[in-house]
Amino acid sequence: MTVDDHPYHTVERALVYTNTAYAVVKNNTGITLKSLTLHHQYSSDGPSSTTWSLVGPGATTTPMTVYYNTGFIRTGQDYWWVEYTLPDGSEWVSPQHLKATLKKENDGKRVTWIITGSMLTGSFTEDGMQLTMSAEPKYNAWAAVAFRNDLPVAVSATLEHQYSSDQVYDHRWSPVPPDSTTGADQAFIVYFNTGMIRTGLDYWNLSIQLDIPPYDNAPAEAFAPFTNASRNTRCTLQGSDNGKTHTVIVDGRGMILNIASGWVMDQWRTWNGYNTLALIQIRNDFASTISTVVLTHRYSDDTTWRQTRALIPAGGHSPWMVVEYNIGYIRTGLDYWNVWVYLENGEWYQNHRADKECMLGTEDAVTPSTFSVSTDKFRLDLASGSCQDSMDDKGRFAPAGGRDANKPYNENAFIGSHNAYANFANGFWYAQQTGSIETQLALGATTLLLDIWYYDGDIYLKHEDIGLLQPFVSNQPLSAALAAIRGYLTMQSRDPVTIIFEDHVDEEYQNLIKQAFLTSDTWGMVFNPNTYDVDQNGWPTLAGFFEMQQPLIVMTSNQQSPDFAYQWAYMSENVYGDASLDPATWLNPRCESQPLNQFALCALNHFTTWTVSGFTLSAWIDRSSTDNATTLLTTMTDACHNRWKRYPNYINADFWEVPPDGLIDTMFYLNQKLQNITLPIIRVENGRAILEETDHSRLLRGDWDRATRWIDRHLDRICVRPDPDQHGPIAHQLVDMVNLSLIVSTLHAALPSGETVVQDWLQRTVRELARYLLDIEPAVLRALDGGAAAFDELCCIPYLLFERSGTTFEVTDVVRARARDMSVSGDHDRILLAGLAGNSDAAPQLTHRLVGTRADLVEDRRTSRIYDLTHEILYRFHLEPRLIPEPSITGELESLLDEVLPVNADLGAELLACHWLTGGPVSPAARTAVERLKAVNEALQARCETDHKDGRHCPLFKDQIHNRLTMVLGLGMTLAVAGEVLDTSSDRTTEAARHIPASNDLAR
Repeated sequence: MTVDDHPYHTVERALVYTNTAYAVVKNNTGITLKSLTLHHQYSSDGPSSTTWSLVGPGATTTPMTVYYNTGFIRTGQDYWWVEYTLPDGSEWVSPQHLKATLKKENDGKRVTWIITGSMLTGSFTEDGMQLTMSAEPKYNAWAAVAFRNDLPVAVSATLEHQYSSDQVYDHRWSPVPPDSTTGADQAFIVYFNTGMIRTGLDYWNLSIQLDIPPYDNAPAEAFAPFTNASRNTRCTLQGSDNGKTHTVIVDGRGMILNIASGWVMDQWRTWNGYNTLALIQIRNDFASTISTVVLTHRYSDDTTWRQTRALIPAGGHSPWMVVEYNIGYIRTGLDYWNVWVYLENGEWYQNHRADKECMLGTEDAVTPSTFSVSTDKFRLDLASGSCQDSMDDKGRFAPAGGRDANKPYNENAFIGSHNAYANFANGFWYAQQTGSIETQLALGATTLLLDIWYYDGDIYLKHEDIGLLQPFVSNQPLSAALAAIRGYLTMQSRDPVTIIFEDHVDEEYQNLIKQAFLTSDTWGMVFNPNTYDVDQNGWPTLAGFFEMQQPLIVMTSNQQSPDFAYQWAYMSENVYGDASLDPATWLNPRCESQPLNQFALCALNHFTTWTVSGFTLSAWIDRSSTDNATTLLTTMTDACHNRWKRYPNYINADFWEVPPDGLIDTMFYLNQKLQNITLPIIRVENGRAILEETDHSRLLRGDWDRATRWIDRHLDRICVRPDPDQHGPIAHQLVDMVNLSLIVSTLHAALPSGETVVQDWLQRTVRELARYLLDIEPAVLRALDGGAAAFDELCCIPYLLFERSGTTFEVTDVVRARARDMSVSGDHDRILLAGLAGNSDAAPQLTHRLVGTRADLVEDRRTSRIYDLTHEILYRFHLEPRLIPEPSITGELESLLDEVLPVNADLGAELLACHWLTGGPVSPAARTAVERLKAVNEALQARCETDHKDGRHCPLFKDQIHNRLTMVLGLGMTLAVAGEVLDTSSDRTTEAARHIPASNDLAR
């Protein structure tokens, strides 16, 4: 703190004082008092005062000397009052003078005044005083509010507070880093009343903006600020809150107003109207660098949102992604995911199961998640539980837009990103590109047009005088962009990067441009065509730049640059802005340029004139989808060839990724023209030109109808009519029907929508079984009252299973009435029955037994023990499907599959079904198991049809029923979970590539 030059002021004293004390003031608030003045007056004498500035939280001022009288000479009292100014400029004053008498024992001692919010109290008096705000409406209390960011990305926020129906005050926090709380000097001071004067409540509203790029397919939204769900959330401040620092906390669930006297939480109303957010990273478990990864998420049947992140080294993590969803009573659907991975070596992968289900919960809004991708797994590690899908090697893509690394630089074509720095990922609302510089480079925009300015002691990338049009982050230093470029160049040796500077830096600061290259460790990478003497030696090949370790070509608009080649000495260029889109003018040279056929390099600008006043983001993006279409671009390049007898090397565009195939297609077209070759591609997907694609849905061939036809044919032999004259429990007659019901129910529960071949069969079979169960229900009811009732209760399992499909049975009422007393000991079937009937002890008992069985199997590999394992997994699925999948068990099951299937197809089929239920991947072991199972099934079917043409009297049919049912279960679960299409069509890759069309055949 500092003290004014004249800390003690007094008028001429009429008396000589007998005593002296020293008064200090302690700031018992959590914020700094901008200024503080203490006044003292003895009797009717003149007042004295001391002013201090910047009194910090918890600090005590330097002493103020006060004079007074005691004893016989005392003729009056001591009066005190204060005023102080808060950091927001509000002034708080004493409404009257406080009488606090100094005594003889205070002589020569320190007395302390304490400020707690608007309350002034003293260590030497029992009296206190409440200050008021000097301006109307003269509030009598205040509190400080800090901001806590519990999200893993930076957040900017604006908090509004209103007391009663008074004026609304607000406070903005500039980007707050992850996992941090704003300091005292950044607190929001809120005003309110306490005591008898209180007339209303306190109302709060919060809006936040995340430092994260928008979805790829919703760029016009640009992730604008969003708010808490309930307008004017109420959280009332009490007298005990006066002067205290409170916190508003944000995470994916919403905002929490953590007021000392109480707290309230409100959910979000996100960009698309959801109430919750989850933050996700992708971890690269491939052995090589991920060029780009694309993650899609869909909540329920809503829009599928897509996000792309780039340049993830092996073992590294992507920048954060965000997804929206609902929790609570408003939740109406599931969450569906897809991932595409494009590696730097040209391989691409996709998760096997389209729209993989993995539900987000409340925990996922609090704890950020990591999704890992590798050659065989897409693992979704959520705080609420993990899900897993396999990954398919889908084939090859062209990472270089058709460029040939062995051809000279001037015989290749490149995408030019106009003002590449002005993108959504860098926080621009007034943007000209969508993805970050890293993403643009990875997708093929390797020519970057950058505006450089001197600003605040460094070189920055920004627009002229409108740097503040980035609403979220500060201007980007050139060195930061160069560091990103360096990262790209060190991850691959295929594509050099070209920088074209539009240089607005004054001569006195030109040295700072080179310094940015030194700071980013890219100066040694720079290729200078002057130094290389391109005019004499010609341009190097693309591979040659890397061989020279100079893969960063830099040219500048500044002819006097001491470090870089002058752009117009090496390339020609057409007009820019609206004139570059008008066929009447689009091939005219710009004023700085030579004719377009003058140099080895030629650039075509193709973007509209940018103005702030005419800027409408959504309209501009919509226009880009037309301006950047392949049809228009190739027409322009052909016109360039017709007029100037050359094809351009660069197309410079705004929002070059819009539409996704426009510039990519055009690059292939130009490169095949420049190199006089044909460059076939299948399609452009996610900004990638696909060369080969493997259709994994047809790798497992077979015939589902053939596999299940025998059930339809022999249903009357599987589902027999109970014979009252047959001795023994009725359950002995119905064992095959019980097994069929279990298998049909398992498939029905596991099967997602869309698998029509299996779904059609299941629906038909469920109807047949439900009718059968109704027909035999009287016999089962009689058996439940018979002498073997305890054993015949097992006949009730199908009734309980099929009740879930909507059919009502009397049997289920009977067995549920017995469920409470039903034993959960004994065999697995009885535990399943008890659980289906409502006994809550059944599921934990199955889980306990499963743990024991897994432990036993380390030493005991008997067939009966493995059957225990499969039954415990299958039955637990019916009782607690939320506990499935269980990835930790999949390795054990794969090992058992390899061991068991060659010698026991029946048990192998059950193991395969359990593999899928526990989240097993489409691994080599699983594929081998399916192929073996199909072979056994086909052999059984073929032998039966050969020996008995009618198929009704197969030898040992009764003994084969269980084997055949489990085979159907294994194959059906393969269809349901792995998504394989078992048919007889080809399993080879799709290689019918399309060629980039000539300009007269561009309409597609």
